[in-house]
Amino acid sequence: MNKLKKLLLLLLFAPLIGLGQDHEEEVFEEAWISVTQMPTLGDCKNKKSSSVSRSDLLEKKACTEKAIMTFIARNFKYPSLAQKMGVEGRIIIDFVVEKDGKVGRVEIIRSLDPLKFYSNTNHIKLKEIREKYNLKNKTISEIIKIAVNEAHIECIKVIESLPLFEPGEQIGKKVPVKYTVPIKMTSG
Repeated sequence: MNKLKKLLLLLLFAPLIGLGQDHEEEVFEEAWISVTQMPTLGDCKNKKSSSVSRSDLLEKKACTEKAIMTFIARNFKYPSLAQKMGVEGRIIIDFVVEKDGKVGRVEIIRSLDPLKFYSNTNHIKLKEIREKYNLKNKTISEIIKIAVNEAHIECIKVIESLPLFEPGEQIGKKVPVKYTVPIKMTSG
């Protein structure tokens, strides 16, 4: 009976345990889409303004988005197999600028469709491609899937290699912020 009383008392007062503790910092785990101070990158970090007007914030946001796309354009390395197989298109990627300014949670939300490239493949060059990339026992479908996968991997690599951001802020606290970017692959 004594154990039952202790258990009941514990269950009764359990919600009150910790009420007196200091809960200074709120934890933001979910990534924000829009915050009062968006993350900044590169030269956009140094853009100082005397006010925090909406137009200044929009200018910094546009500057950062341009810096992201410029970085991707300069650092994306088109995989040679994907290029030979005519793999082209747009890949859409989500990523999060974490509270420490590092890029994380990179995810492809729209990928390339391997079936789209089957009819575009130059079947005459297929023998050469099989030999050059050591894919002698692979079917054309398997080779296209490998080429598309290489393109996806390169997209993730270039996003993960983005330099350190100045993190986003909401109500004076650093928070993770989600970005969505397209990476357009053209072999011409």
